[in-house]
Amino acid sequence: MDMSILKTLTVVTAIAMALIFATTSNGIKPAYAAKVCGTSLCNASLDKEEFDITVQNIQHKSIDVAVTINGKTKTHHIHGNPGIIDAPTQQIIVLKVPRNLNGETPFPIKLGDEYTPCIRHHDSQSSCLRSSVDSLTQPQKKTLDANYIPD
Repeated sequence: MDMSILKTLTVVTAIAMALIFATTSNGIKPAYAAKVCGTSLCNASLDKEEFDITVQNIQHKSIDVAVTINGKTKTHHIHGNPGIIDAPTQQIIVLKVPRNLNGETPFPIKLGDEYTPCIRHHDSQSSCLRSSVDSLTQPQKKTLDANYIPD
């Protein structure tokens, strides 16, 4: 075998081994509940559990949006569409609740905790869903339809 071919093979093998080592040692690391916050590795955007509530078919009546988890409720008020808008619209409401992993009960928020997103008109009953927290690193996303708010 020619010496230049042997040198080329050696260099290619060394580069391949270096790439394998670099990709396996710097791969994506999973986030576990105990390491989400409260340590030096804490991501500040994870200090709160985020609930993204999409409200569809908003007409001319105002709508109250609420999320309740572990006895704590966060709310937002959506103003009804002005009279010049005929088509129904939709909005995504982002509500954030402190996670407090080292706090007193009724916190911390953890996997499996149930939460209830609700919508209502000011003078009506609420239309709600029940769900559970299925991620500590991604927002909880639900869609509610204003056409189904009880009169």
